[in-house]
Amino acid sequence: MATDSNGNLVHSRCVQLRLSSLNQAISIFGSAGSAGTDTPLVLIPQARSNPFFISVPSGVTCLLQRCGKNLKAAEPGMQFLPLWYSISHVVTKQSCTYNAPVKTCPTGDNVMVDVDVTLVFLIANAEDFVYKLGASRFDEMLTGCVEEGIRLLVRGRTHNDVYTLRGNAAGNMLDTLNKKFDETGVQFTRCIVTDVKLPRDLRESLETTTKIKKKLELEVKEFEFKIAEQKRASEQEVTRVNRQTEQMKVQEEGKKW
Repeated sequence: MATDSNGNLVHSRCVQLRLSSLNQAISIFGSAGSAGTDTPLVLIPQARSNPFFISVPSGVTCLLQRCGKNLKAAEPGMQFLPLWYSISHVVTKQSCTYNAPVKTCPTGDNVMVDVDVTLVFLIANAEDFVYKLGASRFDEMLTGCVEEGIRLLVRGRTHNDVYTLRGNAAGNMLDTLNKKFDETGVQFTRCIVTDVKLPRDLRESLETTTKIKKKLELEVKEFEFKIAEQKRASEQEVTRVNRQTEQMKVQEEGKKW
């Protein structure tokens, strides 16, 4: 995950890039997110240089056009195609990670918190994605949907229990996103709240309260243990005295005989 100098999660950005050679597509998609926050989803190849053949890479979806009209996804391998055929878009088949920090979300008791969300998605239908949505519009819509969903989710919690969101699925957001982007070729497979941050002063106050609570719980346990030990010692002493009393009675009875 990309973070800034303060360790805060940096928002991902889905982009469309230019491509000088089809052979570079796999390496560009494979390095997504390793050097920054940009995640390339679609590559636009430059005009073909070979008038007879097109070398279609595997592991990606290459959309084929004839005279500028979309045809279908090209089959991988060396394709003999006239010059009026071209690869218009190269679309990733990889699962993509999208980090979305949402700032200053009000809880039900009006405490502002920051929430970090991580999504995982893939482009299941390249043609629908390219021609109905596109990388830039998808990024804008996804940012808005995630922010709206998280704010609604946080609004239903108080500052005391908003921490319970951390490490869990973000409510029904996964289903909501899949319905929202159902006809645009995108499928979301994961939506997790990775972190929840309260205001610093409140966070420090809660940490202090938690430490005091744990200390009190420990002192109560120690006190209960001491009481139990004293009770056990008293019971043992009573048992010892009773035994001595019985022995004395037996001895007195023996002297009478």
